[in-house]
Amino acid sequence: MTESTKAAPALRRIAVRDADRRHDLVVPLGQTLAHALSVFGSDPVSGGRVFGPGGEEIAVRTPVADLREGGLYTIARERPLSARERRRAAVPRGFARVGPWWVLLGCAVLVGLLSISLDQLRMPGAILLGFGAILGVFIAELRPEMGEHGRLGISFYTPLALSALAALVGVPQTFDGSAQLAIAAAAAAAALVCALTMVINTDTPRRAAASALVVVFAGLAVLWGLSILVGYGVTQTALVTLGFIPLLLRALPSALFTVDEGYQIDFGRFMTARWTVRGRVPEYRPTVSVPEIEHVVAEALARLRALTLVFSLIAALCLPAIGEPLLGDSPIERWSALALLVFIPLALLLGGRRVSGAAQRTPPRVAVMVGLIVLAVPVVIHLTGMLALGIAAGLLLGALLAAALIVPFSRNARSLGWSRTGDIAESFALAFSPVAALLAAGTLTLLQGALS
Repeated sequence: MTESTKAAPALRRIAVRDADRRHDLVVPLGQTLAHALSVFGSDPVSGGRVFGPGGEEIAVRTPVADLREGGLYTIARERPLSARERRRAAVPRGFARVGPWWVLLGCAVLVGLLSISLDQLRMPGAILLGFGAILGVFIAELRPEMGEHGRLGISFYTPLALSALAALVGVPQTFDGSAQLAIAAAAAAAALVCALTMVINTDTPRRAAASALVVVFAGLAVLWGLSILVGYGVTQTALVTLGFIPLLLRALPSALFTVDEGYQIDFGRFMTARWTVRGRVPEYRPTVSVPEIEHVVAEALARLRALTLVFSLIAALCLPAIGEPLLGDSPIERWSALALLVFIPLALLLGGRRVSGAAQRTPPRVAVMVGLIVLAVPVVIHLTGMLALGIAAGLLLGALLAAALIVPFSRNARSLGWSRTGDIAESFALAFSPVAALLAAGTLTLLQGALS
């Protein structure tokens, strides 16, 4: 072997990809990566990062001798911010900016309260709110909110709230079943606004969320409409609706993430898609592009966040309905309501352990807190004896102790055991919530009357 073959080459060949351009460079070993990038006018220090052949980030001061011979180095530049995004970034963290949509929502609530209190304003208020809902859908399309993929802003939910308020105000409360009819009309109006959003909106996450909400609101309208024919009151229908909310929340991930026919998602094995013999043989995909993945994830996130928020809102509104059978005379309904009072908070609180995002974990917990606070008012007023107050105080103290012990217990070796215990408790709560809700709603009494 000669001396020339033993000596290291004085040059290093690398390839650099900047956006859609590729540069093949031959750089002396004594230079740095920054010098090599400056040859074609690139400055990665200002708003850019360099990644090596293995995907690791490479510092621009790295010597060329440390680079891989023939390696491909990619420059990833940050997307330039628009003027609106720069204004949003300038807002301090923790500062809540009240936008026009919040003002519109507050004015809509005020108009709804005035229309309900004054009969002569009921129909004009309903027309005004309905017109505002339709106009809000078009304004939201013309001036979309800037946010992360899959995030739905207040401009998406405000037209839904206005349409529901318009239907609630427009139905006069002068006949039997008018309350159920008003709620069914509110759900139907929200479904129509979601359908309008699907038609005119070009933002795919918003269209995906609207398509999922159409099904939910349509089903809710059918349920509350049929309750008039069955003979259920507002409380009974609210209990039935509440009993199925935990099951619907639990089924959201498996219902929103879909794959091609011939595949199935094995959610028990880290969300991996595997091939199964059911159905036809799936089409082979050699490569999957990043924009395609981001598109699917954004749509699924939008559906998941929208449905989680809507189901949590329904749970918060229906949870106080437990108070009527809980304080009633029927022992079956009373004990069923007590079981429902235990199962619903358990299912909603323990379900948050399966999600990582605050947008999916926080709404059910807030719904439990708000619903229990509203429920506690009539229950505490009814319980005037010292024994009952002592039991209530003991339950409150036990809940506070349990909340204080959650964090230390979850940080040691027994956290796996507690997690399995939580899984068992959640499974029981999910299984018995619909049954307890149907019994608390007086389904047995209804069936006895129908059969007799």
